[in-house]
Amino acid sequence: MSGTAFPWDKNKRRGSSSTLWDVVRTLVAAMMVLMVVRWWCFGAVLPFSFHSGLPSPKRLLWSQQTLAPVSTKAFGMAERNPRVLMISASQAFCGTSLGDNNIMKSLKNKADYARRHGMDTWFSLELLVDPAYHRLRNKILLIRHVLRTQRNYDWYIWIDSDAMITDMNFRIPWEQYRGYSLVMWGDGPSLDTEPHFTRSLNTGVVFYRNDYYSRNFLDEMVKLWDSNPNQTELHSKVTGYIKGMTSFLCDQATVLYLLVTQKEQWINRVYLEERFHINRYWKPSAFELDSFMEPDAWKGDGNSPPFVVHFCGCSLCFKKFTDDFEECQRQHERAFNFANNQIIREFGFMHRNLSSSEVVPIHSAQTAQG
Repeated sequence: MSGTAFPWDKNKRRGSSSTLWDVVRTLVAAMMVLMVVRWWCFGAVLPFSFHSGLPSPKRLLWSQQTLAPVSTKAFGMAERNPRVLMISASQAFCGTSLGDNNIMKSLKNKADYARRHGMDTWFSLELLVDPAYHRLRNKILLIRHVLRTQRNYDWYIWIDSDAMITDMNFRIPWEQYRGYSLVMWGDGPSLDTEPHFTRSLNTGVVFYRNDYYSRNFLDEMVKLWDSNPNQTELHSKVTGYIKGMTSFLCDQATVLYLLVTQKEQWINRVYLEERFHINRYWKPSAFELDSFMEPDAWKGDGNSPPFVVHFCGCSLCFKKFTDDFEECQRQHERAFNFANNQIIREFGFMHRNLSSSEVVPIHSAQTAQG
Protein backbone atom coordinates (compact mmCIF):
# COMPACT_ATOMS: atom_id res chain seq x y z
CA MET A 1 0.00 0.00 0.00
CA SER A 2 2.87 2.31 0.73
CA GLY A 3 3.95 2.20 -2.90
CA THR A 4 0.49 2.86 -4.27
CA ALA A 5 -0.12 6.34 -5.66
CA PHE A 6 -3.58 7.66 -5.01
CA PRO A 7 -5.20 10.44 -7.04
CA TRP A 8 -5.39 12.72 -4.03
CA ASP A 9 -1.59 12.37 -3.55
CA LYS A 10 -1.06 13.75 -7.07
CA ASN A 11 -3.37 16.64 -6.36
CA LYS A 12 -1.50 17.34 -3.16
CA ARG A 13 1.87 17.37 -4.92
CA ARG A 14 0.48 19.54 -7.71
CA GLY A 15 -0.84 22.03 -5.16
CA SER A 16 2.50 22.18 -3.35
CA SER A 17 4.34 22.90 -6.60
CA SER A 18 1.87 25.62 -7.52
CA THR A 19 2.23 27.21 -4.11
CA LEU A 20 6.04 27.17 -4.40
CA TRP A 21 5.94 28.90 -7.78
CA ASP A 22 3.55 31.51 -6.40
CA VAL A 23 6.04 32.26 -3.63
CA VAL A 24 8.92 32.51 -6.11
CA ARG A 25 6.97 34.86 -8.38
CA THR A 26 6.01 37.01 -5.41
CA LEU A 27 9.64 37.24 -4.25
CA VAL A 28 10.87 38.14 -7.74
CA ALA A 29 8.20 40.82 -8.11
CA ALA A 30 9.09 42.24 -4.69
CA MET A 31 12.79 42.34 -5.58
CA MET A 32 12.05 44.15 -8.83
CA VAL A 33 9.92 46.72 -7.01
CA LEU A 34 12.69 47.26 -4.45
CA MET A 35 15.28 47.70 -7.22
CA VAL A 36 13.11 50.28 -8.98
CA VAL A 37 12.48 52.18 -5.74
CA ARG A 38 16.18 52.08 -4.85
CA TRP A 39 17.21 53.38 -8.26
CA TRP A 40 14.51 56.05 -8.26
CA CYS A 41 15.33 57.37 -4.79
CA PHE A 42 19.05 56.67 -4.46
CA GLY A 43 20.43 55.60 -7.83
CA ALA A 44 21.27 59.13 -8.99
CA VAL A 45 24.08 59.48 -6.46
CA LEU A 46 25.23 56.66 -4.22
CA PRO A 47 26.95 57.66 -0.96
CA PHE A 48 30.58 56.59 -0.71
CA SER A 49 30.28 55.37 -4.28
CA PHE A 50 33.52 54.41 -5.93
CA HIS A 51 31.79 53.52 -9.17
CA SER A 52 29.94 55.83 -11.51
CA GLY A 53 26.63 54.07 -12.03
CA LEU A 54 25.65 52.72 -15.40
CA PRO A 55 28.26 53.13 -18.13
CA SER A 56 27.30 55.38 -21.01
CA PRO A 57 26.86 53.91 -24.50
CA LYS A 58 30.12 53.81 -26.41
CA ARG A 59 30.70 56.82 -28.65
CA LEU A 60 33.38 57.77 -31.10
CA LEU A 61 32.85 61.55 -31.13
CA TRP A 62 32.75 64.08 -28.31
CA SER A 63 30.03 65.93 -30.21
CA GLN A 64 27.71 62.92 -29.80
CA GLN A 65 27.27 63.47 -26.07
CA THR A 66 23.67 64.23 -25.15
CA LEU A 67 21.79 64.82 -21.91
CA ALA A 68 18.30 66.11 -21.22
CA PRO A 69 17.85 69.89 -20.80
CA VAL A 70 18.50 71.23 -17.32
CA SER A 71 15.26 71.59 -15.38
CA THR A 72 14.51 74.74 -13.37
CA LYS A 73 11.82 73.00 -11.32
CA ALA A 74 12.25 72.22 -7.65
CA PHE A 75 13.87 68.82 -7.09
CA GLY A 76 12.34 65.95 -5.17
CA MET A 77 13.41 62.75 -3.46
CA ALA A 78 14.82 61.25 -6.64
CA GLU A 79 17.08 64.26 -7.04
CA ARG A 80 18.51 64.53 -3.56
CA ASN A 81 21.65 66.56 -3.09
CA PRO A 82 24.87 64.54 -2.90
CA ARG A 83 27.63 65.30 -0.45
CA VAL A 84 29.88 67.82 -2.20
CA LEU A 85 33.21 69.43 -1.31
CA MET A 86 34.05 72.69 -3.09
CA ILE A 87 37.78 73.22 -3.59
CA SER A 88 39.59 76.42 -4.53
CA ALA A 89 43.03 77.88 -3.95
CA SER A 90 45.15 80.98 -4.21
CA GLN A 91 48.73 81.60 -3.21
CA ALA A 92 49.34 84.46 -0.79
CA PHE A 93 51.04 87.83 -1.39
CA CYS A 94 49.15 89.32 -4.32
CA GLY A 95 51.18 91.79 -6.32
CA THR A 96 48.35 94.18 -7.20
CA SER A 97 46.81 96.80 -4.92
CA LEU A 98 43.37 95.15 -4.85
CA GLY A 99 44.54 91.59 -5.34
CA ASP A 100 44.02 90.40 -1.77
CA ASN A 101 40.60 92.05 -1.69
CA ASN A 102 39.68 90.27 -4.92
CA ILE A 103 40.70 86.91 -3.45
CA MET A 104 38.71 87.58 -0.28
CA LYS A 105 35.60 88.41 -2.31
CA SER A 106 36.10 85.36 -4.50
CA LEU A 107 36.31 83.04 -1.50
CA LYS A 108 33.28 84.69 0.13
CA ASN A 109 31.33 84.15 -3.07
CA LYS A 110 32.16 80.45 -3.11
CA ALA A 111 31.49 80.03 0.61
CA ASP A 112 28.09 81.73 0.23
CA TYR A 113 27.09 79.38 -2.59
CA ALA A 114 28.39 76.30 -0.76
CA ARG A 115 26.51 77.22 2.41
CA ARG A 116 23.28 77.78 0.49
CA HIS A 117 23.52 74.35 -1.14
CA GLY A 118 24.78 72.36 1.83
CA MET A 119 28.33 71.89 0.53
CA ASP A 120 31.60 71.86 2.45
CA THR A 121 34.60 73.97 1.39
CA TRP A 122 38.35 73.45 1.15
CA PHE A 123 40.32 76.61 0.44
CA SER A 124 44.10 76.28 0.11
CA LEU A 125 46.95 78.79 0.21
CA GLU A 126 49.72 76.21 -0.09
CA LEU A 127 52.01 75.92 -3.10
CA LEU A 128 52.59 72.19 -3.58
CA VAL A 129 54.24 72.19 -6.99
CA ASP A 130 58.00 71.98 -7.44
CA PRO A 131 59.47 75.45 -8.17
CA ALA A 132 60.95 74.07 -11.40
CA TYR A 133 57.46 73.65 -12.86
CA HIS A 134 54.67 76.09 -13.66
CA ARG A 135 52.52 76.95 -10.65
CA LEU A 136 49.32 76.22 -12.61
CA ARG A 137 50.07 72.55 -11.98
CA ASN A 138 49.52 73.20 -8.30
CA LYS A 139 45.77 72.73 -8.44
CA ILE A 140 46.07 69.22 -9.88
CA LEU A 141 48.35 68.17 -7.04
CA LEU A 142 45.95 69.75 -4.55
CA ILE A 143 42.84 68.13 -6.06
CA ARG A 144 44.55 64.75 -6.17
CA HIS A 145 45.53 65.07 -2.51
CA VAL A 146 42.00 66.05 -1.47
CA LEU A 147 40.39 63.20 -3.44
CA ARG A 148 42.76 60.74 -1.79
CA THR A 149 42.26 61.96 1.78
CA GLN A 150 38.70 63.33 1.91
CA ARG A 151 36.81 60.22 0.87
CA ASN A 152 33.42 60.91 2.50
CA TYR A 153 32.01 62.92 -0.43
CA ASP A 154 30.11 61.95 -3.55
CA TRP A 155 31.40 64.82 -5.70
CA TYR A 156 34.11 67.48 -5.60
CA ILE A 157 33.93 70.85 -7.34
CA TRP A 158 37.12 72.55 -8.38
CA ILE A 159 36.63 76.26 -9.13
CA ASP A 160 39.43 78.70 -9.96
CA SER A 161 39.89 81.67 -7.66
CA ASP A 162 39.16 84.03 -10.57
CA ALA A 163 35.78 82.41 -11.29
CA MET A 164 32.68 84.03 -9.78
CA ILE A 165 29.39 82.21 -9.18
CA THR A 166 26.67 84.61 -10.34
CA ASP A 167 23.49 82.54 -9.89
CA MET A 168 23.52 81.64 -6.21
CA ASN A 169 20.30 79.62 -6.44
CA PHE A 170 21.26 77.44 -9.41
CA ARG A 171 21.27 73.76 -8.50
CA ILE A 172 23.80 71.58 -10.31
CA PRO A 173 21.91 68.67 -11.96
CA TRP A 174 23.98 65.95 -10.30
CA GLU A 175 21.50 63.15 -11.03
CA GLN A 176 21.89 63.70 -14.79
CA TYR A 177 25.61 62.86 -14.70
CA ARG A 178 24.95 59.19 -14.04
CA GLY A 179 27.75 57.23 -15.69
CA TYR A 180 30.18 60.16 -15.87
CA SER A 181 33.16 60.78 -13.60
CA LEU A 182 34.33 64.24 -14.70
CA VAL A 183 32.30 67.22 -15.92
CA MET A 184 33.75 70.39 -17.46
CA TRP A 185 33.02 72.91 -20.18
CA GLY A 186 34.08 71.83 -23.63
CA ASP A 187 33.15 72.16 -27.28
CA GLY A 188 32.65 68.70 -28.74
CA PRO A 189 32.92 69.53 -32.46
CA SER A 190 36.11 71.50 -31.88
CA LEU A 191 37.62 68.70 -29.82
CA ASP A 192 36.69 66.19 -32.53
CA THR A 193 38.12 68.08 -35.50
CA GLU A 194 40.76 70.61 -34.40
CA PRO A 195 41.59 70.63 -30.68
CA HIS A 196 42.33 74.19 -29.57
CA PHE A 197 43.67 75.43 -26.24
CA THR A 198 40.94 78.02 -25.62
CA ARG A 199 38.10 77.02 -27.96
CA SER A 200 37.89 73.31 -27.11
CA LEU A 201 38.05 73.18 -23.32
CA ASN A 202 38.43 75.09 -20.07
CA THR A 203 39.36 73.52 -16.74
CA GLY A 204 38.57 76.52 -14.54
CA VAL A 205 35.53 74.66 -13.18
CA VAL A 206 35.51 70.86 -13.02
CA PHE A 207 33.25 68.39 -11.21
CA TYR A 208 34.99 65.21 -10.01
CA ARG A 209 33.01 62.18 -8.90
CA ASN A 210 34.43 60.24 -5.98
CA ASP A 211 35.46 57.18 -7.96
CA TYR A 212 38.38 55.33 -9.47
CA TYR A 213 38.17 57.08 -12.83
CA SER A 214 38.54 60.62 -11.46
CA ARG A 215 41.55 59.66 -9.38
CA ASN A 216 43.06 57.72 -12.27
CA PHE A 217 42.63 60.70 -14.60
CA LEU A 218 44.57 62.93 -12.19
CA ASP A 219 47.22 60.23 -11.83
CA GLU A 220 47.57 60.09 -15.62
CA MET A 221 48.20 63.84 -15.72
CA VAL A 222 50.91 63.66 -13.08
CA LYS A 223 52.37 60.56 -14.74
CA LEU A 224 52.68 62.45 -18.03
CA TRP A 225 54.54 65.28 -16.31
CA ASP A 226 56.84 63.02 -14.28
CA SER A 227 57.71 60.73 -17.19
CA ASN A 228 58.84 63.68 -19.32
CA PRO A 229 61.41 65.62 -17.27
CA ASN A 230 62.41 67.70 -20.29
CA GLN A 231 59.62 70.28 -20.23
CA THR A 232 60.60 71.79 -23.58
CA GLU A 233 60.24 68.43 -25.31
CA LEU A 234 56.96 67.72 -23.54
CA HIS A 235 55.58 71.11 -24.55
CA SER A 236 56.52 70.43 -28.18
CA LYS A 237 54.89 67.01 -27.99
CA VAL A 238 51.60 68.44 -26.68
CA THR A 239 51.69 71.34 -29.15
CA GLY A 240 51.66 68.79 -31.97
CA TYR A 241 48.10 67.89 -30.97
CA ILE A 242 46.68 71.21 -29.76
CA LYS A 243 46.37 74.50 -31.61
CA GLY A 244 46.79 77.87 -29.91
CA MET A 245 49.02 76.53 -27.15
CA THR A 246 50.50 78.82 -24.51
CA SER A 247 54.25 79.06 -24.05
CA PHE A 248 54.05 76.78 -20.99
CA LEU A 249 52.39 73.45 -20.26
CA CYS A 250 49.53 73.88 -17.79
CA ASP A 251 46.77 71.61 -16.50
CA GLN A 252 44.32 72.63 -19.23
CA ALA A 253 46.68 71.66 -22.04
CA THR A 254 47.41 68.39 -20.28
CA VAL A 255 43.71 67.55 -19.99
CA LEU A 256 43.24 68.34 -23.67
CA TYR A 257 46.17 66.13 -24.60
CA LEU A 258 44.77 63.17 -22.66
CA LEU A 259 41.27 63.58 -24.09
CA VAL A 260 42.71 63.63 -27.61
CA THR A 261 45.34 60.89 -27.31
CA GLN A 262 43.36 58.62 -24.95
CA LYS A 263 39.88 59.31 -26.28
CA GLU A 264 38.62 55.72 -26.11
CA GLN A 265 39.61 55.54 -22.46
CA TRP A 266 37.88 58.76 -21.38
CA ILE A 267 35.07 59.60 -23.81
CA ASN A 268 32.51 57.64 -21.79
CA ARG A 269 33.68 59.08 -18.47
CA VAL A 270 34.16 62.80 -19.20
CA TYR A 271 31.11 64.93 -19.97
CA LEU A 272 31.50 68.25 -21.78
CA GLU A 273 28.83 70.49 -20.25
CA GLU A 274 27.37 73.00 -22.70
CA ARG A 275 23.72 73.07 -21.60
CA PHE A 276 24.39 75.80 -19.06
CA HIS A 277 27.24 78.21 -18.37
CA ILE A 278 29.36 76.12 -16.05
CA ASN A 279 32.31 78.34 -16.88
CA ARG A 280 31.55 81.36 -19.08
CA TYR A 281 34.21 83.80 -20.24
CA TRP A 282 33.76 87.17 -18.54
CA LYS A 283 33.79 89.55 -21.52
CA PRO A 284 30.40 88.66 -23.04
CA SER A 285 28.85 88.12 -19.62
CA ALA A 286 29.75 90.90 -17.21
CA PHE A 287 28.11 93.64 -19.27
CA GLU A 288 24.80 91.73 -19.28
CA LEU A 289 24.34 91.45 -15.52
CA ASP A 290 22.16 94.56 -15.21
CA SER A 291 19.64 93.11 -17.65
CA PHE A 292 18.95 90.14 -15.38
CA MET A 293 17.60 92.49 -12.75
CA GLU A 294 14.63 93.22 -15.01
CA PRO A 295 11.31 91.37 -14.46
CA ASP A 296 11.13 87.95 -16.17
CA ALA A 297 14.78 88.13 -17.26
CA TRP A 298 15.94 85.68 -14.60
CA LYS A 299 15.42 82.13 -15.88
CA GLY A 300 17.41 80.18 -13.29
CA ASP A 301 18.67 77.76 -15.95
CA GLY A 302 22.37 78.48 -15.53
CA ASN A 303 22.35 80.67 -18.65
CA SER A 304 20.22 83.66 -17.64
CA PRO A 305 22.17 84.63 -15.64
CA PRO A 306 25.28 82.47 -16.15
CA PHE A 307 25.98 80.02 -13.36
CA VAL A 308 29.69 80.96 -13.33
CA VAL A 309 31.54 83.89 -14.89
CA HIS A 310 35.26 83.20 -15.29
CA PHE A 311 37.73 86.09 -15.31
CA CYS A 312 40.48 84.01 -16.88
CA GLY A 313 43.34 86.02 -18.31
CA CYS A 314 42.76 88.95 -15.96
CA SER A 315 45.51 88.07 -13.43
CA LEU A 316 43.86 90.22 -10.78
CA CYS A 317 46.18 88.97 -8.05
CA PHE A 318 49.64 88.97 -9.54
CA LYS A 319 50.62 91.30 -12.36
CA LYS A 320 49.06 93.38 -15.08
CA PHE A 321 49.43 90.83 -17.85
CA THR A 322 46.62 92.26 -19.98
CA ASP A 323 45.91 95.64 -21.52
CA ASP A 324 42.35 95.62 -20.15
CA PHE A 325 43.36 95.06 -16.52
CA GLU A 326 41.30 98.01 -15.24
CA GLU A 327 38.22 96.75 -17.09
CA CYS A 328 38.79 93.29 -15.62
CA GLN A 329 38.86 94.84 -12.17
CA ARG A 330 35.65 96.81 -12.73
CA GLN A 331 33.71 93.86 -14.10
CA HIS A 332 34.99 91.54 -11.37
CA GLU A 333 33.64 93.99 -8.79
CA ARG A 334 30.28 94.16 -10.57
CA ALA A 335 30.00 90.37 -10.76
CA PHE A 336 30.72 90.05 -7.05
CA ASN A 337 28.15 92.69 -6.15
CA PHE A 338 25.59 91.02 -8.43
CA ALA A 339 26.06 87.71 -6.62
CA ASN A 340 26.33 89.32 -3.21
CA ASN A 341 22.97 91.05 -3.70
CA GLN A 342 21.37 87.60 -3.75
CA ILE A 343 22.81 86.97 -0.29
CA ILE A 344 22.34 90.28 1.51
CA ARG A 345 18.84 90.89 0.18
CA GLU A 346 17.78 88.34 2.79
CA PHE A 347 18.81 90.97 5.35
CA GLY A 348 16.89 93.67 3.48
CA PHE A 349 19.94 95.23 1.79
CA MET A 350 21.42 95.59 -1.69
CA HIS A 351 24.42 97.31 -3.21
CA ARG A 352 23.56 100.84 -4.25
CA ASN A 353 24.45 99.74 -7.78
CA LEU A 354 26.60 96.98 -9.23
CA SER A 355 29.64 99.25 -9.35
CA SER A 356 29.38 100.28 -5.70
CA SER A 357 30.56 98.41 -2.62
CA GLU A 358 28.15 100.46 -0.49
CA VAL A 359 25.08 98.58 0.71
CA VAL A 360 21.77 100.31 1.42
CA PRO A 361 18.22 99.21 2.30
CA ILE A 362 16.50 97.57 -0.66
CA HIS A 363 13.96 100.33 -1.20
CA SER A 364 16.79 102.90 -1.39
CA ALA A 365 18.71 100.83 -3.94
CA GLN A 366 15.62 100.31 -6.08
CA THR A 367 14.85 104.04 -5.98
CA ALA A 368 18.40 104.90 -7.02
CA GLN A 369 18.35 102.36 -9.87
CA GLY A 370 14.87 103.38 -10.99
